[in-house]
Amino acid sequence: MLPIVYCQWTVESFKDGRIGRKLFEARTPQGAAMWIRLGLRTVVSGFDPATAEAAFDWLDHGQDESLTVIRRGEPFILRAPCGDGESAWSARTVLGLPVVGGCTCPSGRSDLSPPMPPPASVRHHAGETSQGP
Repeated sequence: MLPIVYCQWTVESFKDGRIGRKLFEARTPQGAAMWIRLGLRTVVSGFDPATAEAAFDWLDHGQDESLTVIRRGEPFILRAPCGDGESAWSARTVLGLPVVGGCTCPSGRSDLSPPMPPPASVRHHAGETSQGP
């Protein structure tokens, strides 16, 4: 078995309970951080100014800490509250067999719920676990 970094982007609505997920299998901690960075950059333009500032601060300065956490084998999560819900990007190292063709999820497939209201702020928690498969 080989170590891989299991990544997940979860969008949850606290109002109606809808949950959407996008999965990614990174081969390295750097790949996981890049995937989280790309996901955050994709949605940051919809954030309110204070949340966007916190997101850009993580994009500029927070990745080193996330890489350190993932390299130690600890789970990492970056959360962004969104009106009546929350977006969260998580990464954790797991042991697994390599999958022919890479990611275990179909390429380009997204199970994310419809767009949610902009988040109120961005928080990040090192060492917090997330629910995975």
